[in-house]
Amino acid sequence: MSLGSGSQLNNAERTETLQELGLLDVSFDPAFDRLTRLASKVLQAPVSLLSLVEHHRQYFKSHIGLAEPWAERRETPLTHSFCQHVVSNGQELIVTDAREHPLVHDNLAIPDLGVISYAGMPIRSGGHVLGSFCVIDGKPRVWTADELDILHEFAELLMTELKLRQEIRIHQQDIRERERLQNELIGLQQALLDELSTPLIPLNDQVLVVPLIGALDQQRAQRMTEALLTGVGKYRADFVILDITGVPVLDTYVASLLVQTSQAIQLLGARMVLTGLRPEIAQTIVSVGLDLRSVVTYSTLQQGIEYTFRRK
Repeated sequence: MSLGSGSQLNNAERTETLQELGLLDVSFDPAFDRLTRLASKVLQAPVSLLSLVEHHRQYFKSHIGLAEPWAERRETPLTHSFCQHVVSNGQELIVTDAREHPLVHDNLAIPDLGVISYAGMPIRSGGHVLGSFCVIDGKPRVWTADELDILHEFAELLMTELKLRQEIRIHQQDIRERERLQNELIGLQQALLDELSTPLIPLNDQVLVVPLIGALDQQRAQRMTEALLTGVGKYRADFVILDITGVPVLDTYVASLLVQTSQAIQLLGARMVLTGLRPEIAQTIVSVGLDLRSVVTYSTLQQGIEYTFRRK
């Protein structure tokens, strides 16, 4: 039994193109069904197919007039495929009477599907022949030049549709890639912001200085707490000097979080020194009844540094 050339049927790039287009083993497609239906009507052919050929089967992306069980299965093995030869040879295949044609006379599509006459045009995408758009008759038929021209036009319409879909797919991939890169950039910017918003400066092997500048909202305060606890563990510091000289205002939530952070740092074996404490910030802390006994406080960073040196 004559089968198509394996070199084209097994071509990895061709197979990849078939997969990328998402045409295999999916639901019926109205756009393709309209073309197969119209081709059968215009050419007065009982059967028309859009057949996509893999190395082991042909899959009917669209079909009109196909008998059961093939209509439901929507595929046949290559033993029942004329379209494989269109793929293998990269050109149209015109058959007046398959029983007498040297290429397909022993093809099982003749007895099992009733294929006697066949006209198939190659469907190309990405430089590869993916399959065939074909019309079939159950009796001998001489396909006229006009009929073949019409069939060729249908194939061109199909390829235009495939090209548009591929361009849409590429465009969607570009959008997803841009979104991925944008999210990655946002992540990098956030990581940089986290690092800059809570700079950890090792003064020596025992003291970390964390100078804060700018508004300290809840989100930044939470990042600060995470960074401080990580820094204490990383540097094995005995003291963490948190300087809030550059923080204009401290709300009650952030003030409470500072006290909790000091307590957490103590659990890690270190002690927090809070510097830059101004009267208005002290008033906020007192107004909510926070206990600062676990926190060493000074009005200037210099005083805080001197304190840690005295305790070494």
